[in-house]
Amino acid sequence: MRLLPTLSALVGTCAATSLHLSISPSSSLLDLSELPSSTHATLYGPSGKRATAPLRVDNSFVFNNLEEGEWLLDVHSRDHVFPSLRVDVVDSVSILPIKQEGDGEAAPVAAAPETVVVYLTHPSNKWSHLGAKIAASTAPLSSTDEVKLSVSALGKRSFYEQRQGFDLLSFFKNPMILMGVLSMGLVFGMPYLMENMDEETKAEFAEMQKQGPLGLGGAGGQGQNTAQQIQNFDLAGWMAGKK
Repeated sequence: MRLLPTLSALVGTCAATSLHLSISPSSSLLDLSELPSSTHATLYGPSGKRATAPLRVDNSFVFNNLEEGEWLLDVHSRDHVFPSLRVDVVDSVSILPIKQEGDGEAAPVAAAPETVVVYLTHPSNKWSHLGAKIAASTAPLSSTDEVKLSVSALGKRSFYEQRQGFDLLSFFKNPMILMGVLSMGLVFGMPYLMENMDEETKAEFAEMQKQGPLGLGGAGGQGQNTAQQIQNFDLAGWMAGKK
């Protein structure tokens, strides 16, 4: 007869709060069946503690017997990225308010303290910086209460850069291609322009060709004198104001 009370006591001591994390569809993961079987979730706790939960058939993870402490929850997937979660587990006995003298029966009842609180976090944030609260529980840790929450994939992992195709517009935007097209236009278009010139313009153009570029290639000593003047030009004296 004493066996039944002993078993019930053992069951009561073994019962503890559990965490149930489910994955919900998102724009980057519409079909949850695409998740590989290697997907798993890990709880990193103080003093090197670690707990791992595999992916279940209903696309969820279950962590039983939550221990007191501050935990980091990460979902590891081959093809998708999930947000990081911070799980704070506090024993409700240690945070109960201490009754002071003079507190009568009419004193207001304090709200039940939260024993399990889940926040959104990011690896680049300080640990003291708490993100948005997404789940909480006020049940004692020794109860069979289950903290339920869901997360969605933030995006899909990309391991390879997609090769860009041929773009005709970007090809003609290349400066070397533009210079080549302009040179070909001058080579093939100049004879056509010369044929359509009037006699006076042709004469002026022929005179310019005789003088050469910048008027330095003409026959006689005038071109040579001009080239010599340019070679003997005193740049420092000109900048100093000398004539």
